[in-house]
Amino acid sequence: MQKPSAGADCGWKLKKPFYMPVALNPQTDPERLAAYQGCEPLDRPQESGLDDFACIAARISAAPMALISLVHSQGPSIKGGFGWEPGDPNWNETFCAQTILGTNLLEVPDAREDDRFRDRSPGSDLEIRFYAGVPLSAPDGFRFGTLCVMDRVPRRLSGEQADGLVRLGRQIALRIEGLLPGGRAPDQSGAQNEAEATLLKYKAALDEHAIVAITDVRGKINFVNDKFCTISKYSRSELLGKDHRMVNSGFHPKEFMATLWQTIRSGQVWKGEIRNRAKDGGYYWVDTTIVPFVGADGRITQFVAIRADITERKRVEETLHLEKERLRMATTAAAMGVWDWNVKTGAVKWDERMFSFYGIPVTSDGLVPYEAWRATLLPGEVQEQEAILQATVESCGRSEREFHVVRASDQSLRVLKAAELAIAGGDGQTERVVGVNLDITEQRARENELRVRTALAEFQAALGRVLTENQDLQQCLQKCARLMVESLDAAFVRIWTLNEDTQELELEASAGLYTHLDGPHGRVPVGKFKIGLIALERKPHLTNQVIGDPRVGDQAWAQREGMVAFAGYPLLLEGRVLGVIGMFARHPFPENDLKAIASVVDSISLAVQNHRAATRVKQLNASLVSRASELEAANKELESFSYSVSHDLRAPLRHVHGYVEMLTRATQGQLTPKAERYLRTITEASEEMGQLIDDLLSFSRMGRAAMREERLNMDQLVEQTILGLEMAVRGRNIVWEIAPLPEAAGDPAMLKQVLSNLIGNAVKYSRQRDPAKIEIGRSGDENGRHVYFVRDNGAGFDMKYADKLFGVFQRLHRAEEFEGTGIGLATVRRILSRHGDRIWTEAEPDRGATFYFTLKSKTSDPIEKRE
Repeated sequence: MQKPSAGADCGWKLKKPFYMPVALNPQTDPERLAAYQGCEPLDRPQESGLDDFACIAARISAAPMALISLVHSQGPSIKGGFGWEPGDPNWNETFCAQTILGTNLLEVPDAREDDRFRDRSPGSDLEIRFYAGVPLSAPDGFRFGTLCVMDRVPRRLSGEQADGLVRLGRQIALRIEGLLPGGRAPDQSGAQNEAEATLLKYKAALDEHAIVAITDVRGKINFVNDKFCTISKYSRSELLGKDHRMVNSGFHPKEFMATLWQTIRSGQVWKGEIRNRAKDGGYYWVDTTIVPFVGADGRITQFVAIRADITERKRVEETLHLEKERLRMATTAAAMGVWDWNVKTGAVKWDERMFSFYGIPVTSDGLVPYEAWRATLLPGEVQEQEAILQATVESCGRSEREFHVVRASDQSLRVLKAAELAIAGGDGQTERVVGVNLDITEQRARENELRVRTALAEFQAALGRVLTENQDLQQCLQKCARLMVESLDAAFVRIWTLNEDTQELELEASAGLYTHLDGPHGRVPVGKFKIGLIALERKPHLTNQVIGDPRVGDQAWAQREGMVAFAGYPLLLEGRVLGVIGMFARHPFPENDLKAIASVVDSISLAVQNHRAATRVKQLNASLVSRASELEAANKELESFSYSVSHDLRAPLRHVHGYVEMLTRATQGQLTPKAERYLRTITEASEEMGQLIDDLLSFSRMGRAAMREERLNMDQLVEQTILGLEMAVRGRNIVWEIAPLPEAAGDPAMLKQVLSNLIGNAVKYSRQRDPAKIEIGRSGDENGRHVYFVRDNGAGFDMKYADKLFGVFQRLHRAEEFEGTGIGLATVRRILSRHGDRIWTEAEPDRGATFYFTLKSKTSDPIEKRE
């Protein structure tokens, strides 16, 4: 059989072919049959349109499945279908066979109850319970196919549905006859031609003027017409099998969509207007009617949505609504200014009140450059306000905001409240933004005054807590400055303290608009500028008219930042000037506020004096530390002396070694073995003495070497150290157990020397073990520092002698057993001590030793020199 390509688009497919013996048709005409078999146009849906007729049949009968089939040489061939996906049907002597044998409608309400079909109900996966079909007949009575509708549940057709199915069958027969080679049958009646033309006209009109979609009960789309594809800009293949969320614009609230689904799922028709989004991102409006189709069992089988494009109408309505909204806002509050911004052209139009708000001369056409508005904003608010406007444009929504401007006409700071609404163009993007401004400067001033009075009591209590806390002076004053900014709504607050030696006011704290301490006002000489004059005169300077105040030198800055008031107070205690507090505000300071500020200034003055007394105590403690430093310097001198002695020993040692060597060569072969042994002993002793001097010099340098702190990969450092001991471990049977080590911080060269000494000792003192076992790892943390260890199973030692381990030239084993000078561990302890770390050990005689040491876990500031 031939399978039409239209099947996939209609949501049905045939899993296996089915056959209807031609012998069952008493009207069989081989020539006519061959004509139907060879009718290729019926296999091209763009020419036949039979899938659409199957869809119409399903809608007429409110059935979920419909098929149009023609007689084939071995049975019927499907030429159109909707909504059917059978399993393994057996059609012999079943529905189609019975239908084509008759002349009228065959209706089977329940195949289980009908003797003709009880044992032959088609479908192993899908059982058909209800069936209704009509034969497709040529004008001469030749029956060449069937139109049928089916359902999985028993039911009956109404009289109107049955009549509609019969009439549609006639139209389909005429359609098929017209597609056969040679055109329509010659005896076709004019009434039939007219009926077909009428049906096609209605279908064409529906496709031209309506947007149609059909979904199943889950909302999955199984049919859309061309009009739907055109307006949504999605292809049919992209839409089928999906749901309407593909075109959801997000414009309607969740409650709107919930009501829609609640209505249609209850079996009621829903009507309304919906804003959808096309594939290209544009928006369109549709007037929508959604009709639920209910089966015979009372359950909904599908939803049919018919829509009309009302995008242009909605645009007109929105424009009218906007005009009404503008009129309402302007008439509701006469004190509001109205503005209109064309986003596409950039033109901004104001009414007269807007010009008054911003202090800009009125233009004849009301147009102002966008930059004219932007230039009036306080610099610190420009970015925020433009971001709000941009978000409104991008979302095509609305917003409300509050901001400050410096009115151009008198340079006064004004507080404006704004509300705006974005209007979309035909492409769904914002085309215009309209809004209103309201000057709320006086309202905010009254609110601020009330708020400040309430906050002053809280401020004084909080300030008292800060002043009694145990902290350094600068930290205390910084907290005071922040409290004053928050409680008094000051633009910024600064606090200076007086350096009596230099007679300069040094900036200790800054909060609010400016927080730096090292600017041009970081040091102010007494008597200079407004701050220095306050200290010199020992009295406050207060003004609520910064603009025009001769003591405010930078008037341009004050205008630009909108400063209105300044209050400066000297910090006095028993007639002595301790410092100055100065603050600016963008609103006037009420009289009560100034009195409250004056009262807390005394508390701050007392705190400054107390902290200075504490500083003197610290200085006394520092002198004690200095004494300790002097002792430390004395120790350094002793170390220098040791170095000098060690260095001077080299000259005679070189003489001893050299003359012994010459004597050995001069007497070669002349001395007794005993005399030769004496010379070798002198040579070895001089070499050992040289090594002792070298180690002593190295130890001395370790106390003076400059240190640098780096991030250290301890795994790599251990690996490099072991490689450096290649000669010492050659031929040895050593079992290494090295755990992954965390990173540390310190001087890389010095810490490598630490590892070299510790690991080298483990190799040396385990020489008599086979196998020797050496472990390197981490045993935890101590005060934020990693604890590492090196462990061996060697000779060990008695812990009662552990205090001698880290002294210079201290040994716990005879030189004949283990070589060395006894300086290595002393060097290790000195290196770790300079890093602020420590080393300790655990051991038992003949059972090995473990050396533990700490290292910083991360880098910080450069390491200070430690002895």
